[in-house]
Amino acid sequence: MEKLKFLRQFIADKIILIAISFSILFFPPLTKYVIANQEKEKISIVVKGNKLIVELADTSLKRATGLMYRDKLAYNEGMLFVFTYLQKLTFWMKNTKIPLSLAYINEKGRIMQILDLEPFDLSFRQSKDKVKYALEVNQGWFDKNKIKVGDIIDLSELRKIKN
Repeated sequence: MEKLKFLRQFIADKIILIAISFSILFFPPLTKYVIANQEKEKISIVVKGNKLIVELADTSLKRATGLMYRDKLAYNEGMLFVFTYLQKLTFWMKNTKIPLSLAYINEKGRIMQILDLEPFDLSFRQSKDKVKYALEVNQGWFDKNKIKVGDIIDLSELRKIKN
């Protein structure tokens, strides 16, 4: 029964992702409207002693749109992408104006990889490992705060609201 539930969720996520991708490519004004009117749930996480306020991208729509069309991101803010299961993740910067740094994070909160992403870059940046989370912040934030691969992110506030 659990496998069937997982399969249904997987298929539903893929269908939504295809629909959103189609919308982003062919109907940018509609996509901007949808993004602007999404509910923005925020939590605080701690990364190596640094408090970060993150917007949760925990639905297919929020994950697909991410930080697209935003003009800025405050210094100690970011977006935490939350996935249902471990998987190799792929990100790109379609319609994203802000230079970002991206951390791929495993289910235990360990940073597995950190990448810098340039505005509007359409290249796909896939995680080397299967991960459950991705964290986007302003480019250079990890370096400025001496955060590196192997560091642990305290996701206890996320776990409280997801349980």
